[in-house]
Amino acid sequence: MYCFSGVSQILVSSTILFFGLYFTIPAMIHHLNKYLVTLMNDNPDYLATTCELAMSRGYHCETHSVTTQDGYILDIQRVLSPNRKSRSPKKVALLMHGFQCDSSIWVQNQPNQSLAYILADSDIDVWLGNLRGSFYGEKHITHNSAVDSKFWEFSFQQMAQYDLPDMVDYISRITSSEKIYYIGHSMGTLIAFLQMSEDKSLANKIEYAFMLAPVHTLTDMKSPFKYFLRTVYNIGHYLPLPSGRFGVRPPLDFLIWASHYPLPSRFIIEGVWLCFSGTSEHALNRNETNVISYFTHGLAGTSVQNVRHFAQIYTEQTLSKFDFKDSRVNKLHYNRTDSPKYEIERVNDPEKVRTKFVMFWGDRDWLVSEWDRKKLQEKLKHVTVYSKVCENFSHLDFIWGLRASDCAYLKIREFINQHQKITANIKHTI
Repeated sequence: MYCFSGVSQILVSSTILFFGLYFTIPAMIHHLNKYLVTLMNDNPDYLATTCELAMSRGYHCETHSVTTQDGYILDIQRVLSPNRKSRSPKKVALLMHGFQCDSSIWVQNQPNQSLAYILADSDIDVWLGNLRGSFYGEKHITHNSAVDSKFWEFSFQQMAQYDLPDMVDYISRITSSEKIYYIGHSMGTLIAFLQMSEDKSLANKIEYAFMLAPVHTLTDMKSPFKYFLRTVYNIGHYLPLPSGRFGVRPPLDFLIWASHYPLPSRFIIEGVWLCFSGTSEHALNRNETNVISYFTHGLAGTSVQNVRHFAQIYTEQTLSKFDFKDSRVNKLHYNRTDSPKYEIERVNDPEKVRTKFVMFWGDRDWLVSEWDRKKLQEKLKHVTVYSKVCENFSHLDFIWGLRASDCAYLKIREFINQHQKITANIKHTI
């Protein structure tokens, strides 16, 4: 009897709980969705595309598709100022994002704080590149990125070999410009160094290369990210790591929760920011209200193979092509059993390489060490016309920092405008 009574109580309680949840959960979800939509309306930047971000700030934006020689379809954006003096500006600039990012990093802050707007307002035809594996680089003429692992068999090596030169050629063709200006951040600088060292024709299509937090071999990196890279490298020696996407974009509900619960979210985000980038003074030199938007767009995706390649150059302290850890596969790709080294010093010849380099580093950058900086400076000393170390700057401050315009952006604009005046005077004299 007592047993039956206990079972009855459990059944009754379970029934009440079931019907209670059945009727209350949908209502809770409905109200939660309404709440999330309200929060999204409060900050529409969270899920805005690059063009939506630019247009919301009053700029004209177009999307173009570039198909690379190996079949990747990359969407790139063109940003023009509504106050431009001519319909077809003579100055053309390509901005390239770094690891795990996409083109939106250049248009997220206000017009006086974002490089794309600062250049566009100076009557410069601004193009925003996107590399394979990012949000705007997930298409291919034959491979489906969602189900086909072959799509993800690439690293910064292929970005340098195909993505960059094909974008430059497309932009030059559309704008009828023989030479353009290039601005890269982090991995965006690395792919330019690599391809210019192997393809002099690319170097001669770029007038100035402005490098923000330029990456070399990652030697003496302070960031705890180095432990992750070393682990990836060691595992790759013993186990075959699968091809595929690296990283998962944060769920929308987490990002919105984080933006409205500042104490726990600040702890999480500051930790990620600090570990990866390093820290800087003055409230971490960024717009606190845009932090969630930064991370929404700053985790745009890449490949496992790209991570493995970075792990390789960090652990081996040598800048070389991707090592397949199989002499037969290396032989197939490189006609040799090991992976060939990149020789960036080849760029250091002003007689053969017409590109002039302008470098900006941060003194609090945990990814790029002082040793790495000096080594790169030495390798490119004959083609570098200007170099500056920004005080209290971390790795990510060059794209999201509120003082990036003072340290770097305005100087970039000055170089482009001065060069354009010199070029115009020479043509006028001739």
